[in-house]
Amino acid sequence: MNQPKHKISYGTVQAAIWTNEITKKDGQTWKKSVAQIEKRYKNSAGEWASTTSFDANDLADLIMVAEDARRFLKKKSDEQEE
Repeated sequence: MNQPKHKISYGTVQAAIWTNEITKKDGQTWKKSVAQIEKRYKNSAGEWASTTSFDANDLADLIMVAEDARRFLKKKSDEQEE
């Protein structure tokens, strides 16, 4: 199973940074990095689960995770252009 290239967490909110290889119809390929953001919690059975729904208490952590993910992806993109 693939592992994320990078993880960012604040509280129960986390972002996983993934790198996908894209192939165009003409056969050209390139890599594109994306962020997947979710909230981790224990469900009623005591097992870890995740959701993409956030309540008011999660929003500050969501903003910080999203901003750090944006900076990480921007830096990665800038490095690839050099």
